[in-house]
Amino acid sequence: MTIQEINAALEIIRLNGQRFLVPGGYIQPDGYYTLKHPTLGYVGFACDNGKPYMPVGRHTALQCILDAGGFDSFEGMVWVQEMR
Repeated sequence: MTIQEINAALEIIRLNGQRFLVPGGYIQPDGYYTLKHPTLGYVGFACDNGKPYMPVGRHTALQCILDAGGFDSFEGMVWVQEMR
């Protein structure tokens, strides 16, 4: 899958009930917005210990990323999965 194909499939998701495993337990960040790929999972950064990327600018910040064509690289990023 190319970077362009991955970016084209990203969608903005409002978190509501999803749980993510982090050191010491889990988080359930209800009401926050993040980016999700239908097969790879939620966009996150390796330094964020298993949390999806939830920018302070919320939906607007994520829409700006998508409007600009998405990410240039996924270096330093991870695909975060929900707890089952």
